[in-house]
Amino acid sequence: MLVYIASPLFTPKEKKLINEISEILQAAGHETYLPMEHGVPDAWSYSNEVWGKKMFELDRDAINFCDALVCVYNGMDSDTGTSWEVGYAYAKNKPIVIFHNYDTDKEIGSLMICNGASHNVTDPYYIPFALLSDKTMNIGLPYQS
Repeated sequence: MLVYIASPLFTPKEKKLINEISEILQAAGHETYLPMEHGVPDAWSYSNEVWGKKMFELDRDAINFCDALVCVYNGMDSDTGTSWEVGYAYAKNKPIVIFHNYDTDKEIGSLMICNGASHNVTDPYYIPFALLSDKTMNIGLPYQS
């Protein structure tokens, strides 16, 4: 299964986590698509507006091509681009696994993100199992959606 990994990728810590999740998925036999590994060729030759449109199209097309989407979700203050990727995958009927990367005992997630997902997990090692399950999984969350 080819899996698109949606996540904020602004800090080294976020990039490290994305790579770790990719390694977990690959060890389970999946292929991964990490947007940070793909870019617009000759990006510096374009205006910000043109580059932004090309980057948007590249990521949108990758979601279309992938079999499923995994989201690294940091709670209510998550990245808007990541949230858009989840919503688009939902509209395309892709299986979606949300990895809740925050203290779920102290915070709650967005009802739109949580309920739009096929699966919600709090441990990245559950992600490959969730992708293979046709039953909704909500592992480690203090509620059942």
